[in-house]
Amino acid sequence: MVKKFIWSVKSLLLILFVFASITSAADFPTKGIEVLTLGGASATGTISLKIVTDAASKLLGKPILLVPAAGAGGIIAGMRCAGAKPDGYTLLQASSATNGTALYTRKDVNYKNSDFEFLAQYCTTELGLIVRSDSRIRTLKDFIAYAKENNTKFAYQGVGTGQHICMELLKLKVGGLKIDYVPVVSGFDLRVSVLGGHTDAAIVMGGGGGPGDEFKQTLDGGGRILAVPSKSRLRPYPDIPTFVENGLDVVYQTWLGIARLYYF
Repeated sequence: MVKKFIWSVKSLLLILFVFASITSAADFPTKGIEVLTLGGASATGTISLKIVTDAASKLLGKPILLVPAAGAGGIIAGMRCAGAKPDGYTLLQASSATNGTALYTRKDVNYKNSDFEFLAQYCTTELGLIVRSDSRIRTLKDFIAYAKENNTKFAYQGVGTGQHICMELLKLKVGGLKIDYVPVVSGFDLRVSVLGGHTDAAIVMGGGGGPGDEFKQTLDGGGRILAVPSKSRLRPYPDIPTFVENGLDVVYQTWLGIARLYYF
């Protein structure tokens, strides 16, 4: 599902300790806690987050609910959390986009990182460039050649997301591509857009091979993964080449974590 998901007992106990730290007030929590998520229930990051929050819920003795707040590359969730009551009951599924690149690439973000206390990073995720399996684009070099000559519809989840930054890095390395960005809401929409023939390509998260892995969902749904912007090939997908193998110095990962508003 993710490259560095925290599966080990030792690491999971660390996450639980972090969650326990939010109970510093003697009467906290007295009710359920909400975590605003960046994707739907089937998203790679949501599934991995649920494993963490289910364990933390047992520790705290109160439910932890995952509340979808997808859209605008994650900043919908960020802005909703920033506007919530700072009482510790609304948490944010933070990310490298929501609390990283989006702050520098979007003008509509109404929060800053100093508004939040970052509790934990629980995983990093790989990315993969996908097309339909019946596309004439069969390799990364094919994609580059095609996108140099044709307006290429590229599905993405918004400015500042991993898909956007990775594609901009690729454009920079190859001297420009004709990319028409087509915004969608979720990772599910990315796959539907490409596999349904509405767009030419997209970049999805995943790479771990487990449940919810968007790489697996893409391949099962009739897609092809052209390449991954990783330092080396991924163990669950040894047949997928890297951008580096294609002579391009494009290495990019995303991260996911948990944050809350400062409320002390």
